[in-house]
Amino acid sequence: MKSLKIALAALVGLVAVSCYNDFDTPAPQKLYVDDDMAAMGLTRITIAEVKEKFGPISNTGTNDNFSTTKTLKFGTRTSEEAKFDGLMEWPEASKYYIKGKVISSDRQGNIYKSLYIYDGTAGIELKLYNGLYLDFLLDLASKPIKSQWVYVRLDGLYLGNYRMMLSIGGAPSDGINTAGTHKYYANSNLDNPRVAKLNVFAGEYVPLEASDILEVDASNYTSLGEDQLGRLVRFKGIKVRYAGYPNQDGVTNPPLK
Repeated sequence: MKSLKIALAALVGLVAVSCYNDFDTPAPQKLYVDDDMAAMGLTRITIAEVKEKFGPISNTGTNDNFSTTKTLKFGTRTSEEAKFDGLMEWPEASKYYIKGKVISSDRQGNIYKSLYIYDGTAGIELKLYNGLYLDFLLDLASKPIKSQWVYVRLDGLYLGNYRMMLSIGGAPSDGINTAGTHKYYANSNLDNPRVAKLNVFAGEYVPLEASDILEVDASNYTSLGEDQLGRLVRFKGIKVRYAGYPNQDGVTNPPLK
């Protein structure tokens, strides 16, 4: 019996030490690759193809009620969801994933609970949680700019339009805003990081190429359209000024078109 007690004590000590070592020196974060998606039985589809499946976005983000708030579910609707006229389904999407480079950062606070990715065909917003810069890299100060791949398993997520911006997120939701207006939203944020990570996976680090950034200047700014929504944009050769109001020198420039 004494020998058994000593053996059990040694085993408990070994487990404690092992746990302490794992906590003290955690394993590196797994960075996903294409083979991981293949192992899940998923096939890649482009962001442009996803947006095309939604169709025209005009007049689909009025948010007056759920009938006028168009949403596309990746997968099959439940019996309850089938009751909503504005909620469509795409059953085949349960077998697809998209992959894009990170092109946004919420580190400075001017982007909130959103991550934008771009795959060479289009950009799109992912409605996630706060503090995304801790999990997904975009370093605009580095040369070359550092980014990383992000994989999104579409199954069970929802594609919707709010104010002309298509995004991927959780189920549709509604609520009362600060002005007391009842608003309806085509999808919602995946606020819990653990829930988000069931569908959104950080991939390998890669440089952001020049082609990943849309350069806008005097030659093309009037030709931008819906296809460019969600892109990372660099404005070149522009002049910023107050329009119709006195500036710091007391000069009032005429309003601009």
